[in-house]
Amino acid sequence: MQPKTNIVKGDKLNLRNKPYAELVCFLLFIARYTRSDVLYAVTVLCRYLTCYSEDLFGSAIRILQYLQHTADKKLTYVRQENGKTLELYCAAD
Repeated sequence: MQPKTNIVKGDKLNLRNKPYAELVCFLLFIARYTRSDVLYAVTVLCRYLTCYSEDLFGSAIRILQYLQHTADKKLTYVRQENGKTLELYCAAD
């Protein structure tokens, strides 16, 4: 999601016929187990499963596109004899 995104709840009675809940739950599964880089954005979208708007659906689609374009990115670790110890830090913001 873009920084400082203004999130507007949708109307519960006039929801568009979009698979928003299915898409967000799918993204949550992916983010929880394999792609922690999008976990925060997906959890924000989870707050609006029953009152989403077109903007929120577009944000979910953008996360899906980001995952598609970064599918080849990965971390690799090769152990070296007499190498330094591995220290791993993660920025969750």
